[in-house]
Order: sequence, then structure tokens, then C-alpha cells
Amino acid sequence: MFIDAVTPSDVTYTVSKLKSKMDCGNDEISTKLLKQTINNIIDPITHTVNRSFITELVPDQINISKVIPIF
Repeated sequence: MFIDAVTPSDVTYTVSKLKSKMDCGNDEISTKLLKQTINNIIDPITHTVNRSFITELVPDQINISKVIPIF
């Protein structure tokens, strides 16, 4: 499988599509705060995503999900 490298514009677009709720995930970062600061942190986020694709590893801190079944 081949995945193209993620660009800063890809990350910015994805963040802009997130719902602007005040809820925080396990990282304690609200979506609103992420949207407000994305231009300042875009390079480290893009680098982390691309390194994750290259090494096929996901950092433990972001490898957590909450699954809610819908009946």
C-alpha cells in the first residue's frame, strides 16, 4: 500500500472540517483551541502524521479511540 505524504494544507483542511465543540479528547485539547492555533502548530502535526505513515507506528497518546455502539 502506498500513501502520499500529507501536506500542511491537508491538515488545515481536515482540522477545519472538525465540529467546533468545546469537548476534549484524551489529549485534553478542545477542537476550538485546535482550530484557533492550527497555523502555529501545523508543521509538527504534519511531520508526526507523515512519520507515522513512514514507520507504520502510531504514538500511544493518539492511538486511543472511544467506540459507542448504535443499536
